Amino acid sequence: MKTEAPPFAAASLFVLSLILVVEFSNASSVLAGFVPVPLFSAVLGLGALFAVLRVMAGRVPVSWEAIGAWALYVLALTVSYLRTEQASNIGTEVVVDGLRQLVFLVVFCVLASGLPSWTVISAAISVPMAIISGLSATNEWVFGNSLTFLGFETISQAESVGLLSGRHAGPMADPNFWGRFLVVGLPFTLALIALFWRSRRIGLLVCFTSAAGLLLVGVYLTGSRGTLIAAGVSMLAFLLLAKAPRRELLICTTLIGLALLIGLALLLLAGGAKQSQQTATLASMLQQIEGDESLLGRVATQEVGIRMFGAQPLTGVGPGGYNEAFPHFAAGTHLSVGAVLEPHNLYLALAAETGLVGLCAWLILIGVAFLAGTQALRQIAAQPRSNRWSDERLYLAACLAALIGWSTASMFLHLSYVQVILIVVALIWQRQGAIAIVLKNQNDLLRKSQGSRLGATVGARDLRPAILMGAIGAGAIISAGLAAVVTAGTTAQAIGVLEPVRHHPYELSVRGGQGVAPTFAMIVSSSEHGVKAHGDPATGLVTATADGPSGAEALRTATVAASKHIDRTGLGRMYRISWGEVTVRPAKVSLAVPGVGGVVGAIVARLIAYRKPLRRG
Repeated sequence: MKTEAPPFAAASLFVLSLILVVEFSNASSVLAGFVPVPLFSAVLGLGALFAVLRVMAGRVPVSWEAIGAWALYVLALTVSYLRTEQASNIGTEVVVDGLRQLVFLVVFCVLASGLPSWTVISAAISVPMAIISGLSATNEWVFGNSLTFLGFETISQAESVGLLSGRHAGPMADPNFWGRFLVVGLPFTLALIALFWRSRRIGLLVCFTSAAGLLLVGVYLTGSRGTLIAAGVSMLAFLLLAKAPRRELLICTTLIGLALLIGLALLLLAGGAKQSQQTATLASMLQQIEGDESLLGRVATQEVGIRMFGAQPLTGVGPGGYNEAFPHFAAGTHLSVGAVLEPHNLYLALAAETGLVGLCAWLILIGVAFLAGTQALRQIAAQPRSNRWSDERLYLAACLAALIGWSTASMFLHLSYVQVILIVVALIWQRQGAIAIVLKNQNDLLRKSQGSRLGATVGARDLRPAILMGAIGAGAIISAGLAAVVTAGTTAQAIGVLEPVRHHPYELSVRGGQGVAPTFAMIVSSSEHGVKAHGDPATGLVTATADGPSGAEALRTATVAASKHIDRTGLGRMYRISWGEVTVRPAKVSLAVPGVGGVVGAIVARLIAYRKPLRRG
């Protein structure tokens, strides 16, 4: 049975496709110097216009679950920012960017609501990346990497062990992030291939089979081992979730496995040739790892991230504060790190920057979307077999596989280009909601045809405003109380400078000696006054902090005690610590926390009370 198209459906689908094309081709960044206004902002503004028109034209079933999950994550960012001691502009920028993404998500959900066709959406995701992957292949094997195609074909200068070709980053600066885009596009392309195979539409089947091949070539040309693994996981997840026949599943799984092995072999072939004189022993493996600067950098930055999380497990070092806190925590490791390295693991980076609060909020965003998608798949499985439900399974399987692939690739990358995962989450919730509405209508018609009466819902609507207002108030109170708890108290800080006594021969090694400043910091922090201290070998500074209302007094007592201890041990003959004034940082306060909490409370009320209306009797 055909459903009536919602108001402005055609225009919404067109604008939605524009947003997807611009996002998955990164055209806004590439064409920034060629167009007078930011392309993505212009398209999003057009989308906001049609979103408002759709809402004014009638009731729009929006995916409030996706919006609420992201609002919860923004609340977690705000709580972490209120607790952190980082520079205020860094955390503020991250929180404001989260609010911008919230606006984007609302517009996207309104535009995607009730759209009957998913083939255009899938094509808008896969086709731009397939074209760019084709440009990468042409640039590599035809033009010798001499072209840029207006900036849509970037050759990265990043090194990789054993790479036979250039590392192609497409329209981005980093091939790893471009690879994560490609991983998202693969399952949508496979869904279109399966759809056109069933409908025997040979022309479209050939086109999207070629697109899938180009995407796989693009995955290889990124030179990213993590991307290659995530691509295999994404394709295998699609086959399993789409319930491919056993024979097809076995064949496709075998082909995916062979493709992965061939890709890994090609990536490592040159490195193996360079080290052909070595035997396959543990020593040779260690030598190869020691030559892999990328791997060593990942090990170093992850050890630093673990130290950050251990220092502040609840709220982390602050949203966006990884780079600022990196020198502080890297100075206490045994690793030789020449520069600040970005975290190469999304989940560790979230734990380091936002602690358990932010990590749990992110896992809720991803986990609840995955559960919603799998629930919709179970509902489809319970329906009589038909082409319609088979097509719906293909689309949901593609969305879930993209979610799994992106999350797998994020084990090797930090959070960036967050709109991509928000799009996938919104598509899952939008389709789950549409399926739920269709099934509800079917059940209602079936009950009416059998003469059964639905339970009365009189009175439920009257209680909804009260439930909504109560939820808003409760959310505001709870969030404000949580913010007050995590920001209670003050932090006192004092900075000491290591000054050589007279002209000791070791004077010139203050910045070069890795153990000098940390040793003096350890003495300060061992004074049993609740004081924490950190010594930076690069600057010769010792930073001491103490929390609580009595932190300033404890800090003064600890520094005096530490100076006496330094003199007793004889270290005072080489250096003394010249302490600056003790400064006290009050707890940060923000009126945005109750507001965000109220929004979350309203969304929770919408999910619980509105989806399950009260019944009499």
